[in-house]
Amino acid sequence: MQDTKQSNETPDVLKVKEVADYLGISPKTVKKLEQIDVFPKPRRNHWNFRVYDRTDLPDYKERLREYQENVRNRTVVASER
Repeated sequence: MQDTKQSNETPDVLKVKEVADYLGISPKTVKKLEQIDVFPKPRRNHWNFRVYDRTDLPDYKERLREYQENVRNRTVVASER
């Protein structure tokens, strides 16, 4: 039986949970990283939900990696004081 559920979003558009799962973090963390400008603010759909382009996932992964590296470096410097 075919799935007859229709969606206004294409498969190239992801929800915050899908982005979080890809990055291995929680949706709450994705939202927090948007607030502190690690991630760009996402577009919103007509229900005002965050929507992300699948093509942006590698950029998000790199931004997360850089952020985590910066946090580690700050932690090391602080512990050496």
